[in-house]
Amino acid sequence: MNIIFLLLSGHSPPLHLSRILKSLAVQSGLPVLVTNNVVSDSKASIITGGIKPALGQTWSHIPNTRVFIQKGQVPSNDKQVCERIATVTKSSRQPVQISTTFYIQTAGILDIPHVASKNDYVKN
Repeated sequence: MNIIFLLLSGHSPPLHLSRILKSLAVQSGLPVLVTNNVVSDSKASIITGGIKPALGQTWSHIPNTRVFIQKGQVPSNDKQVCERIATVTKSSRQPVQISTTFYIQTAGILDIPHVASKNDYVKN
């Protein structure tokens, strides 16, 4: 089944795909992660920053948990540090509108920014 065809042929194929993914998750006991880009929306509220999920309202009821990840503001000029803010926007098991900040760096994903030191480099 061609995924591109599914995404371009209306609402029904993505809904069918979501049922397949949920079945696989239940059968295997593993979570399924689906990413969704955002698009600008002139009608969106200030809270959402003028953006909305690209898959739209059709997809909005499908995930059990939705986490919105956005770029943060890194106080330094360090290009190696990528600050992100994750906010739970939908969950039946967790409180919503709770956010946490994390940093993506060469050392991995960290909860605080890591300042590189000479000990971080492996000597050959």
